[in-house]
Amino acid sequence: FRQSFMVFQFFVSMVLISCSLIIFNQLDFIQHKSLGFAQEEVIVLPVKNRGAINPKFEELQSELLRIPGIKLVSATSNIPGRAFNQNPVFASANPQLRLNTSEAVIDYDFFKTLDIGLSEGRTFLKENPADKDGFVINETASKNLFPDGAVGKELTWERDGGTLRGTVLGVIKDFHFQSLHEPVRPLLFRLSSQYNYVLVKMNTLELEQTLAAIEKTWKKFDDRFGFEFSFLSDQLTQQYSAEQNMAAVMITFALLAAIIACFGLLGIAALTFRKRVKEISIRKVLGATMTKLTMLLLRDFTRMVVAAILLAVPFAWWLMTRWLENFSYHTEIDPWVFGVSGILLITITWGTLSYLTLRMVRVNPAEALKSE
Repeated sequence: FRQSFMVFQFFVSMVLISCSLIIFNQLDFIQHKSLGFAQEEVIVLPVKNRGAINPKFEELQSELLRIPGIKLVSATSNIPGRAFNQNPVFASANPQLRLNTSEAVIDYDFFKTLDIGLSEGRTFLKENPADKDGFVINETASKNLFPDGAVGKELTWERDGGTLRGTVLGVIKDFHFQSLHEPVRPLLFRLSSQYNYVLVKMNTLELEQTLAAIEKTWKKFDDRFGFEFSFLSDQLTQQYSAEQNMAAVMITFALLAAIIACFGLLGIAALTFRKRVKEISIRKVLGATMTKLTMLLLRDFTRMVVAAILLAVPFAWWLMTRWLENFSYHTEIDPWVFGVSGILLITITWGTLSYLTLRMVRVNPAEALKSE
């Protein structure tokens, strides 16, 4: 019963340690995966007073660009990492094929500000007034609606206010505008002044001075609401707050489980070693070395840990495979995770037993056997 209980404790520890490492590995994968757009050094300014900001956006944009350290300024109704509205769109020549498509209204510099690549055609140009009736779509929408090429084709967009027809001006490369839990979905852009956010790409070397200048300029256009900003990269990270909290909880429970297992191991080892004092003394008299005696004492406990590891690996693999299926884009489970977890658990076991083991192998046979 004692041995089974110890195996169970180390089984739990092994599962928790392995799962924690896999979760951290997935979070690292998310952090370093290219999302298809520039998120660094971009701040987001929420437009609270749309009646004051939107009609004068070009004027605000010009004043912000005069501030040293600001590279680009653009505006949009939606930003990556937040919710996007969805409405049906279809190729005007093929109304039977309807595709639910996420949508955003933007200004002329949106793609340049986020460094979103162009796959085909062009983006919106200020010198072409007709572009206000056109669309730019992503590669996923293009492949689904126009397998033979989208540029120059007419697209119909259905919305609450009726339908809107326009020509596809260009196709941008797919980028992850939603979290990596989701696959890249069809996306449509058009020009409008119905902005909810202003994006500022800036040099962060003199962050405080630049932000103070931005706030001063912003309040010239909107002095009704307080000035707020956030970094786009921080907003994207918040999409995975549940996973980050889960990782913190897992590592906490892994440490607690390992500590509890170590205390249990100490108790059982103390009882076991006490029963083997005379055996160890006789072996020592017959010439057994300290190394051999140490391995003898640790052998049974190491077997229990190895048994727990062998039982935990397939269970943890199955559990984490199911968890990773929640992400459309995820890392693969590397066997090294279980190797590191197993070595760590064995090291903890040997470290826990080291004091008792050294006392046992240094026992004086004369003292242990004097009653015989």
